[in-house]
Amino acid sequence: MTRALGMTRALGMTRALGMTGALGMTGALGMTGARGLKRTAAILALMMALSGCWAVGPDYHPPPLPETGARFVNDRDTLQAAEPPERWWESFGDLMLNRLIETAVAGNFDLKASTANLLAARAARDVAAARQYPTLGATASVQRARNAAVNPNVRLPDTWASDVGLGLSWELDLFGRVRRFLEAADAESL
Repeated sequence: MTRALGMTRALGMTRALGMTGALGMTGALGMTGARGLKRTAAILALMMALSGCWAVGPDYHPPPLPETGARFVNDRDTLQAAEPPERWWESFGDLMLNRLIETAVAGNFDLKASTANLLAARAARDVAAARQYPTLGATASVQRARNAAVNPNVRLPDTWASDVGLGLSWELDLFGRVRRFLEAADAESL
């Protein structure tokens, strides 16, 4: 891309990439020098801006709810019931009934599985939402090496090497891939 786009070797794009003239812009646009670099930068910026306008796949629309008809219409004038207490069965005063319900709730694996599935779907949605934000990574290492001497009476000093690194990365959502992951996770968590 060095000669094809009129960029200098200072940008680190050399012929080693094997892309010289691959874009077909070598002499067609007449890009040489600073003027060609500006034109190339403007074309690349325009291409990147336009690529953000297209999203991958259609927009997600939830399926329509089934028609319930008039039989489920809430008429507030005729229906005025108070909410039952949370542990309504205790109002019967039956100890056997209380024990049976507590045993049923404790051993209700369907309820536990549903709760776990809901929590997993929410966690998957959080992971999908986290792809929108930058990722920060840090590394650190320390090494110690003993140097061997030819003479056993001479002790050479140990060598220490340390390395610290910090990285920041962010995926640009040019084609809507991350947005689609988030929409899919939202639909799964419902």
